[in-house]
Amino acid sequence: MIESVFRTYPHLRTEAVRPVHHGWANQVWIIGERLVFRFPRHAESRRELMQEMQVLPSLAKSLPVPVPQFLYRSEPDAEVMYVGYEQIPGEPLTKAVFSLLSAPEKFEMAETLGRFLTLLHSHLPEVELPIFAKADWATFFDQIEASVFPVLTPHERASTSAMFSAFLQDPANFMYTPRLLHGDLSCDHLLAQSGKLSGVIDFGDLRIGDPAYDFVGFYVEYGADFTQQVLKHYLLPQDDQFWSRVSGFYTQRLPLHSILYGVETGSELHVQAGLHQFRKGLGN
Repeated sequence: MIESVFRTYPHLRTEAVRPVHHGWANQVWIIGERLVFRFPRHAESRRELMQEMQVLPSLAKSLPVPVPQFLYRSEPDAEVMYVGYEQIPGEPLTKAVFSLLSAPEKFEMAETLGRFLTLLHSHLPEVELPIFAKADWATFFDQIEASVFPVLTPHERASTSAMFSAFLQDPANFMYTPRLLHGDLSCDHLLAQSGKLSGVIDFGDLRIGDPAYDFVGFYVEYGADFTQQVLKHYLLPQDDQFWSRVSGFYTQRLPLHSILYGVETGSELHVQAGLHQFRKGLGN
């Protein structure tokens, strides 16, 4: 895989190389501790990477923090597809890293994230992107019924059905103005350095959808109070059900994604981790 890069850019062959063993969509390699190369794992992640290459150049100009700028890329029809960019300084903003921030640093972090999402959600991409709407949540529930229900107890199945039914049957949950979303603002994709947000990475889930969705990672990783601080610096309108979707359905269904991924890929680790979080949420 990495040989494809060296064939096109032989001057990089002299630098140290190491793989990064995580990521559902991409295999990642670091070259010279300064360049990040991403290789999509399957057809869907190839499509997502093409989206990034089309949207990020114009989007980057309007954002308050650095995002990947692809300096290296494979040919469009290459069998092995990849992109490479300068590594953005910083470390993932995990719960542990966040807990060490001072109160003023957390305030500034919230302000920066609020500005980031205001500008991201205001951006009008020049290319057509997937639209994630009510029908997609219904399809997701069909997948859960088919693949995840077999590993759940009858009580857990009933709770899951009730959760999706309540969400899908309430028209107020779909009264938002669709916006451009990052789609995966977990702590792994937020970088911090010296107490500040130093970059945002992995825009593979770019889509048009509910702006509340981009706040779920903050709620899960850093808590309700910090998420409310981010929202104070978010300058776009919020519909009446905005917060209830962040703190309710969008957060509650997260473990189901892990279970589904584990079932589909044969990863018992993901299945068990998802079940643990799901049952914890149910109070089991």
